[in-house]
Amino acid sequence: MSDIFISYASEDRAKAETLAYALEQQGWSVWWDRTIPAGKSFDEVITEALAGTRCVVALWSRVGVLCETPPKVPIARLSTMVSEQLI
Repeated sequence: MSDIFISYASEDRAKAETLAYALEQQGWSVWWDRTIPAGKSFDEVITEALAGTRCVVALWSRVGVLCETPPKVPIARLSTMVSEQLI
């Protein structure tokens, strides 16, 4: 479980890393997809990470909004997970 899940477009990786480091320096545990373990799919890893986080930070940039898989994809997945838990 992490305190903060960072969602970002791969083109914004350097910015995500800077943000993750700054948050970690403040004592927060941070999850961002530096590596996907062998044998697990991206979707599987993201879903598990979202299920165990307390907060989601989405990095929105011009690049991220224009790419095919912008940060809104994990956010939509989180929204579905929250809705399912409320039912």
